[in-house]
Amino acid sequence: GNGKEYPDFENSVKKSLIGGTYEYSLANPESKTIFAAAESDRRRIHSRYLKLPAPPDTEARLAEQGYKDNYKSGVDKVDEWVAVRKQLQKMKANPWTTHIDYFANQIPVHVAHIRKGLENNYSPREDWHGSRLEQLRRLEDLEKEAQQVASERKVTYKWWLEFNFQLAYIMSGLPANFRDNNADVGSVKLNMVFFPTMVVMPDIQTEKGLGIIAFNRAGLKGVYPAGLINQTSVNVHNELPAYDFFSHDVYHAFFRGGNQIYREYSVGHQLFHKRLLNNIENLPPEQRKRAEEIYFLMTHEFGEGINISYSDWTPQKMREEVVGRIIKDIPKLFNFSKVPSVSEMTTINNFADIFMAVYTQALQHQ
Repeated sequence: GNGKEYPDFENSVKKSLIGGTYEYSLANPESKTIFAAAESDRRRIHSRYLKLPAPPDTEARLAEQGYKDNYKSGVDKVDEWVAVRKQLQKMKANPWTTHIDYFANQIPVHVAHIRKGLENNYSPREDWHGSRLEQLRRLEDLEKEAQQVASERKVTYKWWLEFNFQLAYIMSGLPANFRDNNADVGSVKLNMVFFPTMVVMPDIQTEKGLGIIAFNRAGLKGVYPAGLINQTSVNVHNELPAYDFFSHDVYHAFFRGGNQIYREYSVGHQLFHKRLLNNIENLPPEQRKRAEEIYFLMTHEFGEGINISYSDWTPQKMREEVVGRIIKDIPKLFNFSKVPSVSEMTTINNFADIFMAVYTQALQHQ
């Protein structure tokens, strides 16, 4: 009843187990969770079963310590996402067929978010298509379709990702239907491969921007936020329209999403990262900010072999890579010169020392 995707998934797993390919490595204790979900016939996961935690006040406490939104925003939300992911695993949510109330309940909120954006922020350019009125009409049609799907209890994980893609298309003024874009359809399928050990969470908290601390904690927990903005564009790496911003995050989730413990799960690695993040949290605020930024660089923006989730480099080699990552700085967290001055290099080395102190401490099981 899952169409073509499940055989594709099953074949990929077989290839990974036989050939040892990186992208589909499932030789870990959580692989049985993925198979159980793919084979599950559960029709619905009711909201009352999710057991969401009471909202924490971590963001408020961070604010009192001087952390701005670019660090703290979304930290409290991560706890909720982690709880949802845990229950989706426990209840064997099938990504193709299980209706999930948690997602269905968010439909009106996400529609209202985009409607507000179209009314207040939409300004079509030459390379975009359609007036504000035309996009609002498209949104109305999509909303009616979503209401029908919800009434039929067919808001699956797959549908939820596709729906948010279509909202991003409308916000960007793209004329194409999501289902006509093979790259995006493929991106959704890829992010279903590891569900529910990895769960992409379309997120509308992007007016503040999801903070670095939230990204660092979410990645280790197997949840990955995908920003659905209601601005015409946002500057990340470069100027990205709403569609590109959402698509970028969904793509990142599979190929470069945080620590990705669900691919090459190791209890040792997980415990190491818990120790490392705990050590970072215990730093004074200004030092913690630098360490959080470097951790983000080393786990979110990485090339194969660089992510410290997998690396077996010596501390000296790791420090060299940290310095190189700070200088390269793809997400522009530091903005040092491409060829740093002597004073800039002194600052860079100081930042690297802050991170390496807690990194070495974690290696020593402290």
